[in-house]
Amino acid sequence: MKQFVQSIDSPYCKTGEFWERMGGIALTNIMLTISTNNMFKNTMYSAKEQLRNSIQYLVIKDGKELSIQFSSRKMFSDGINGPDSLFNVIDIFLELQRNKNYYDKKIVKKHPTLMLLVTLLTASTNALETVANLILIFAINAIVARKVTLFIILLSTMILGYLIHWITGYYTNILEEKLIQRENHDIRKKYIENQMSRALKTKLDPDNIINVVTNDILLFNQQYLKGFYKLFNCIFGIIFASIALISLHWSLFLLSIILTVLLMLLPKLVGKSLRTTTSNISNSNDELLKKLNDWTKGYSDLLWNNSLSQLWNQTRDSFHTLEDSYVDQRKAQQTAIQFGAFMNIAAQAIIIALAGYLAIKNIVSIGVVMSAGNLAFQLFGAVSVSTDSIILLQSGSSINDKLVSLTKNISVDSSEKYSDTLTNIKSIELHDLSYTYKNGTEIKYPNITVNKGDKVLITGPSGSGKATLINLLNGRLSNYNGSIKLNNIEYSLFNNISFLNIFSLQPQNYHIFNDTISKNITLYNDNYNSEQIDLAIKKAQLSEKVASLPEGINTQIGSENEVFSGGELQRISLARFFIRKRPILIVDEETSALDKNNAYKVMNLLTQDKNLTLFVITHSIDNDVLDMFNKHISLSQQ
Repeated sequence: MKQFVQSIDSPYCKTGEFWERMGGIALTNIMLTISTNNMFKNTMYSAKEQLRNSIQYLVIKDGKELSIQFSSRKMFSDGINGPDSLFNVIDIFLELQRNKNYYDKKIVKKHPTLMLLVTLLTASTNALETVANLILIFAINAIVARKVTLFIILLSTMILGYLIHWITGYYTNILEEKLIQRENHDIRKKYIENQMSRALKTKLDPDNIINVVTNDILLFNQQYLKGFYKLFNCIFGIIFASIALISLHWSLFLLSIILTVLLMLLPKLVGKSLRTTTSNISNSNDELLKKLNDWTKGYSDLLWNNSLSQLWNQTRDSFHTLEDSYVDQRKAQQTAIQFGAFMNIAAQAIIIALAGYLAIKNIVSIGVVMSAGNLAFQLFGAVSVSTDSIILLQSGSSINDKLVSLTKNISVDSSEKYSDTLTNIKSIELHDLSYTYKNGTEIKYPNITVNKGDKVLITGPSGSGKATLINLLNGRLSNYNGSIKLNNIEYSLFNNISFLNIFSLQPQNYHIFNDTISKNITLYNDNYNSEQIDLAIKKAQLSEKVASLPEGINTQIGSENEVFSGGELQRISLARFFIRKRPILIVDEETSALDKNNAYKVMNLLTQDKNLTLFVITHSIDNDVLDMFNKHISLSQQ
């Protein structure tokens, strides 16, 4: 299978030639592209812009440069490939099925019942439309034979067939949407479950997580799943309409193919103007972005020199140029669309004329004349939509690959060889410990043995390695040099998942969920009772405040409720540790938002716990606080 890969921001991708070839997917290699005015508009002449816009949307939403991959056996040929192009739509669809980049068979395996129902309803919908069109033949023949009763019966049957066709089409769309949403649910579930494993090794990006479960899945729906189900539906439409046309007379089907090929060549007549207008828009947009970037960066200078009006004056012409480019493009598109619509009607008229000629020669009945036009419309409509579907599938292949990669099962081994050791933490020993960053910078740490109950203060300026030491102590960083031992056992021998049960980290940037006080402390663990919650609140110096609230621990807090001050919310975060009673606590300037009196009380409470091994990391040293610690690690800029 040939592959074509280009960066969306590469110079070639900004040329009209590139987008013409993208549009060529729909304009030069698909078997049939005749339809009504609206279908023609949405397919032949807007294919390039649909693809271009969808890719731009991908790039904008992901916020980074992407490489878009398009694959097909004959997608980028310069013309019709002879007889092979006759069944190119079906051929491409089958190829998409074989290519894991476009069609994930797991969708069928995960939802076999729904998929079977969709298949049956899709086939029934297209079959009913074809049958209704064929019944029209006999209805017209009944009129010619002046058989009024038979005509009424056949007409009623045809209307009933169309009615059932619309009903099955309705339920097909509903079931397809259910399949899509179930697949979305599975993707979100797998992705979020995988974040725990990733969180043990790297810092998670909340913005990226939100982007994946919202924007990426939206793109997956619009550009991949929708395309797949549309193409799936079109295949049945093409098959049934083709069989019906051949059954009427082989010449009708052959003429449809010939006219389709001719119509596929029509864009060559207007392609140059479309390429030019598209290129003009791209170039105008580039120039506008450059100018906006230049002038908006100088916003402050313009403001304080009383020249802010120049922001519009200097960018106005670039806006006008871009606006005019869009108008020119619309003119070229409308010219192409209207010309294409006229030729489309003319092509259908030719098919009806052939059917009329065959009827005059008594080769087919009079009813075939009317039915041939309807069947041709059905066939052309199916192929028309299939071109959009293939474009959607291909433009969505990159987002599909991304989601497949992000939702791959990550095996998590929760077994622990040294589980007995972790029930009684006696010491942590650092010896010749150092860590080398990707840029080659190495940070060395002093040798120290921390025994159970020790209170260790870690100080140093920014960049001295305090955050790295945190991640070394809690097991998130494993590629260190030297030795870190827990109860005389090297850190690397432990399963780092086990560290979640012995370490508690109170971060500088805590988060309070929009829920009750109790839920924020227990974090939705129902194993904690109200007495344990009250004790944790007491240790966090919040008892009086919570008691003063009408709903007590059931009071709603978070960003939507200003019940607590910043320092009080920070103590809610600290209460999470008190209720869990981990043997080792790492505090990253946790009391920074507290007033001095409460900060001293909380720190005093932590240091007075003889069984708690405490690490506190800070930028500055308070002598009163320093006296509470029996060990001090001072880091310097390296």
